[in-house]
Amino acid sequence: MNDLRNLTDQELDSLILGELGAMTAEHGSIMGAVSFYRSLGLPDFDAHADLIENSIPVFQEMIERRHSAEA
Repeated sequence: MNDLRNLTDQELDSLILGELGAMTAEHGSIMGAVSFYRSLGLPDFDAHADLIENSIPVFQEMIERRHSAEA
């Protein structure tokens, strides 16, 4: 966590979006990953699925910021 504290907003966005890209590649979509984690029937994975699903608006903001910066 200490390493994350030293990242700029842009660096953190890139890290998170990179992980989301890997998750999407593995599960076909973000919701595919959510469904997979929930299908495991384990509380920790259910909590992880909830976190991902509830964070979708934040992910969308990150993508918009990235596209704005690239334009």
